[in-house]
This record gives sequence, structure tokens and C-alpha cells, in this order.
Amino acid sequence: MADAQHEVSARRRLYVLSDAGKPIWTSTDEPETVLAPLMGVVTAVLGFATMGKDALKCVVAGSTSVVVIVRGAVVLVAASPFGEAEVYLAALLETLYHQILFTLTSMVQRKLARSGGSFDLRSLLGGTGAVMAGLARQGTDDAGLLCSAVRSLALEPKVRSECARVLSWVHGQCDQQLVFAVLLVGERLVTLLQPRQPREQRIHPADLRLVSNFVNSQRVRFVRHLCF
Repeated sequence: MADAQHEVSARRRLYVLSDAGKPIWTSTDEPETVLAPLMGVVTAVLGFATMGKDALKCVVAGSTSVVVIVRGAVVLVAASPFGEAEVYLAALLETLYHQILFTLTSMVQRKLARSGGSFDLRSLLGGTGAVMAGLARQGTDDAGLLCSAVRSLALEPKVRSECARVLSWVHGQCDQQLVFAVLLVGERLVTLLQPRQPREQRIHPADLRLVSNFVNSQRVRFVRHLCF
């Protein structure tokens, strides 16, 4: 099963580009000479659809599904030869977009708007390629993308309660005025501390997925704890 999921994630291709056709990130190692005409085709097709007052969402070519979402000046494309559902690929692209915002905040849209989409965001993404690749490697059995949920580690209730007690103690030892505290084992959630009220200040599961992916994608593991 793991080998099959690896094959799917390896052959699924993800592209992020500006609405002017400037490459931002790709899950492949294709050279610029290959990416440039491909990005040109994508922007041309999107432009044609816009002229017809339509919105391009999905194209099916044989067994390959191509899903496109547009967020402001950022265009995200997923191509899968395995017949993956449109809703799943769209959710993966949405998460990928929010992972970019997690790194660069709303500066993404401002930079692209000021430059007419021609600004090269790759210089700002810097060494976050591993974080982006962490999402690209996700298998097809991850229902959390569709449910906006995070997988929990199976534990006895008393063990989880003790973990929460220890996490609360660690939270109290930090000098920073922390709002949230999260205990993860790999990509699985053990326990979470967050304000009871107001609800708008509570961490959303989709944001927790981004934090989990960020931590687990680092080349250097955090030996104690991470505060940010």
C-alpha cells in the first residue's frame, strides 16, 4: 500500500504559477526550458476561458485529470494520471496555496499585483521546497484533506490526559506569551492546548495540518520543542 501511494504522489504533478505565467513552484524537477512553454499553455487556456466568461476547473484527457484553481494572481494546477477525484486534487491545491501563505503571508498577492504577475516568488520561498514537497507526497488515503481534519494518534484516554498535563506544564515554562501548544508524534496529533473562548481565536484543523507539515518536513529535527 505504501509503495502504491508513493507511486501516485511521485507521478502526480503539481504546479504553482502567477497569472502572467511565471513559475513559482513545481513538484517536478523539470528545467525552465520545459516549464516555460507549459506555463504559457496554461495561461493561454485560462485566458481563453476568461474571455468566454467561464471558469476553468477541470480537464479530463484519457486517464489524466487536470484540476486548476485560481487565487488572486496565483494559479495552481494538479495533473494526475490515476483518475483521482477532482474534489481531492482541488483540496490538495487549496492546502498548497495556504502553505505558501503560511510562509509568505499575504505578501504573495501584493508582490504579484504590483509587478503584474511577473515577480519571481521563488527567491522569497527560499529553502521551503521541502515543506512544499511534503504536501506533494501525501497519499490518496488521506481523508483529512476532504474533511479539514487532522489524524490523531491512537492512545488510551488516561495516557492522552497525562500528555495534556505535561504539555500544559511545558506551555507554562515558555517565556513567550503563547496562544497554542501542540504535541505531535510524526504527523499524528496527540493533544492540543488552545483558548476556549473566543471561538475565532481557536486554531482551525486546516492550519494545524500546515503546522504539522512544516515541522515534519524539516531536515533537522527539533530535539526539544519549537516556539513560533
